This record gives sequence, structure tokens and C-alpha cells, in this order.
Amino acid sequence: MIDVCQNVFDAHPRRESQVRQMVSVGDGVWVSIRLDSTLRLYHATTCQHLQDIDVEPIVSKFIGTIQYSACAQ
Repeated sequence: MIDVCQNVFDAHPRRESQVRQMVSVGDGVWVSIRLDSTLRLYHATTCQHLQDIDVEPIVSKFIGTIQYSACAQ
């Protein structure tokens, strides 16, 4: 069985933004937007926005650790 898109909604306030990834988990859909560090969670059937998670601090910390490790060798 193939799922078909039944709803259209704005996932980001900038119209030129592009959805890069979508992942369905339970009753939610996680969305990542191109050139945006925020992951957005929407309810799968109502399309209600539920949560934002800014991953930039985590990624920066991880990349900084890798760069530091590479420089120390």
C-alpha cells in the first residue's frame, strides 16, 4: 500500500524554503528544512505544529570536538 499526500500546509514561514527530509514516527511527522537548523514535529493527521528542536548547538559542539581532535593529532 502506498501512502498519498492528503494535506498541504506551510512548514516554514519563508516561501522559498524547501523540505529536505520527512520522517513519519507514530502519529508525528518530523520535517527538516534546507538551510535551517530546526527540526519541526507535526501531527500526522491534523498537521498541527507540535514542537521545534534547534540542533545547531549539538551539531556545533560535535563538529568542534571533531575539529579539535583532528588538530591534536
